[in-house]
This record gives sequence, C-alpha cells and structure tokens, in this order.
Amino acid sequence: MGYYIHLNEQTSGPFSEDEMRAKLRAGEITNDTFVAKEGNTEWVPLAQTSLAGSKITLKAEPPSTAPSVTPSTDLQFDHAEFVQPKTGTVTCSVCKQPVHDSYYHINRLVACGPCKERIELSGAGRFALNRFGISALFGLGAAVGGALIWYAVRELTHAEWGLIGIVVGYLVGLAVRKGSRGWGGWQYQALAITLTYLAIAGAYVPLILKALTSEGREISAFLLIYVFAFAFAVPFMGGVANFLGWIIIAIALYQAWKMNRRVPLEITGPYKIASAPSQ
Repeated sequence: MGYYIHLNEQTSGPFSEDEMRAKLRAGEITNDTFVAKEGNTEWVPLAQTSLAGSKITLKAEPPSTAPSVTPSTDLQFDHAEFVQPKTGTVTCSVCKQPVHDSYYHINRLVACGPCKERIELSGAGRFALNRFGISALFGLGAAVGGALIWYAVRELTHAEWGLIGIVVGYLVGLAVRKGSRGWGGWQYQALAITLTYLAIAGAYVPLILKALTSEGREISAFLLIYVFAFAFAVPFMGGVANFLGWIIIAIALYQAWKMNRRVPLEITGPYKIASAPSQ
C-alpha cells in the first residue's frame, strides 16, 4: 500500500513505505507534509500516519522493486494513479474499469468520462456551505473540548500551561479539515483560526465568571457577554510580559491555518487512447 504526497501545490506518488521513509530521512518531506494512503480520499499530515517515527528508525533499504498498484474502492479526487499497461489500454483509477476511447486527468488522476462528470457534480474542490457547516460543527466541538482541557489542567496543576494552546490549534485544525473532507481553502482557514482563538480565550471564562460571582453579582445575559468580551482581551492584557504567550498563540493559530490549506482541483483532457501496437 503506497502513499501520495501533496507538496508545493503538487501531487506525486504513489510511493512505497520504504520510499517515504527514505524521503523523510533525507529531509525531502517532513512530519507536516500532507500525505494520503492509497484507497483513502483524505489528506492528513504525515505525523498522523505510521511513518511518523521513520526519521529516527533506521532501516536497511531493500532492493528497489517496481511498485505494485493496489485497487481502491474510494473516490480519490486528489490522488494520482497511472494504470496504463503497455498494451495501449487505460484503467480508470476511480471505478477501476477499462477506458476504451478517451480519458481525463484529475489532479494527475486518470479518470473515465462518467467518473469525471460525477466528480465535477460532487462539488469536489469547490467551497460548499454544507461542508463548511459540518466543519464549523466539528471545529466548535474541538474548540470547546480544547478550552475545557486547558481549564482542567490549569485547575489541577495550579499553573498556566501555554503549550496546550498549540495542541488546541492542532485539534481545531484537524476537526475543520475533517469537515471539509481534506479540501481546505481560505474560508476553512479563517474558520479554524477563529475557533482556535475562541478556545484559547474561552479557557479564561470560568475564572472570570468565578471572580465576578464571588463578589455577589448575579449571572445575566449582559454579564455573560461582558465575560466573553473580557476573556478575548485577557491574553493581551499582560503586555510585553506575556510576550511568550503571544508567540504560543501565534503558533497555535498558524497550526490551525496551515492544516486547512487548499488542495486545488485540476481537470484536463480529454486525451485519446492510442491503439495497441500490432504483434
């Protein structure tokens, strides 16, 4: 089972696990590089795969062999599979059926006419409100969970662990990307950044609310609005003394942003299939 790589707005592959380990050790790719396994339509950072520890796990490279093609059942909109035997026939990488007349390239993926039409109608690579709504729900859930984790750790340890903010950025970015089915885009990047900061600021809400209610103030809608507005300003109220905290917040926001970079959809063709040479 091989992997595809999306790097510098280009998709390449598939590469075997040994080839991926060699690229990782050589520095050609990193744990932040987006990869997709054959048979899976979702792009994820390499750190989320079994290859993550390859850079420190030195293995003897076996003799190079021609990579085999493993059929997949999922639609791989942003993957490249060239299944073109020397007989002059071409196989669609989506439906796995032979193509007899002409074919298309979809992000270097070989596809027949009907599959190309189906992919276009599916809205792949384009912004869709339904997918954005799903991303918002997933991201909000991750943001609330991240804020609760940060608050719980602070209460248990009685210390401020700013590095948790980076984890929150990662969780929110991952959730938003899951909702977009890995396609990303500036809309999803903006959503991820907003929800990440919402989670970071939200971790201060219980503390502020506790301080106000201890003074005898009753909880009201106006008080809650005030608390949330105040929480958004808390990370910057410490001035330059909280410079390290600003850096951590910036890293968390960048983490959420980069995980939702857009994967463009490019369709070219049709291309005619040359007749097989006579024996």
